[in-house]
Amino acid sequence: MSDALIFNPTVLSRRTALAGLLRGELGRKAGISTQSIVNAFAGRPVGVRVARAIAKALGAELVELVKSENEPAASTAA
Repeated sequence: MSDALIFNPTVLSRRTALAGLLRGELGRKAGISTQSIVNAFAGRPVGVRVARAIAKALGAELVELVKSENEPAASTAA
């Protein structure tokens, strides 16, 4: 997926809780799919449009929510 971003799951969870939202509510408010929310909270790549929608729904700047290049990627092992 080109132009993909990876959220920091800890920061995303904290900001979602501070907004008083559950994950499903965040997805509805952002107008994105359940799978996109699952991917974002799991630290998997999401498209820029999805990332912007989540940030807007949380009233946050996108840069506050995504991983920096220095942070390790989330493990994909189940």
